[in-house]
Amino acid sequence: MKKIAYYFLLTLPMLAFRCGDSAENVGTLTLHFVPKYGDNTLVMEEKIATKYGYGITFQRLAFFTKVQDGNALEKTNGNEVAWVDFSNLTSKSAADKGVTVAFDLNTGTYNNLNLTVGVPSSLNKKTPSDFKSTNPLSEEGQYWDSWNSYIFTKTEGKIDTSNIASNAFNFSYHTGTDEMFRTVSLPKSFTIDNDKNTDITIELDVKELLDGKSGVVNPLLDKNAHSLSNKVVALKISDNYKTALRIK
Repeated sequence: MKKIAYYFLLTLPMLAFRCGDSAENVGTLTLHFVPKYGDNTLVMEEKIATKYGYGITFQRLAFFTKVQDGNALEKTNGNEVAWVDFSNLTSKSAADKGVTVAFDLNTGTYNNLNLTVGVPSSLNKKTPSDFKSTNPLSEEGQYWDSWNSYIFTKTEGKIDTSNIASNAFNFSYHTGTDEMFRTVSLPKSFTIDNDKNTDITIELDVKELLDGKSGVVNPLLDKNAHSLSNKVVALKISDNYKTALRIK
């Protein structure tokens, strides 16, 4: 896998136009993503206690996403997907603020907020060289050569079984390939008005990512998921995103 590059995306609302669309029927949906561990705000690089009796420190947490709806323009700052990266949120104030991305949607009332986790198949067939430098899909560090796929999500950190540095174990879980692409439907009714902004806050519960309804991932036992031999771990995390993402 190519060296991972840090990429933090902070998108300002921007109107997008396409054939048949005009300023009279487009508004902005601004999503504020906040990392959580259970009921508490998750601060990167800060050790937290777990039910397993060891401390855990998250060092990288990120995923590709987009709004998916038949009535949505499905663009963020002119790009097909957004890269939501919590890795630089190393203070509580920064973590409480989270990461903000904005999507342009057609005006109207939406009954659910449908979000994708990963890169749609039509885009996953491409490589970083196919995209402009301003597009998150142009980042070499987000692409997995050995799988011919983008890395959809990254969950990395370390555990400490005895509060001694020599007993710290690193773990790294990456998901990718079309098989791991997921759509999450969040129960939220909202209205997009012409040339106006609608704000929604979404929490990502990392505790649920590792200990969710679709399976338990124990970093003490499952240290990495970077190859097909550990695909079962990556699939659990992919499925757990369906309950780990929630409306605040």
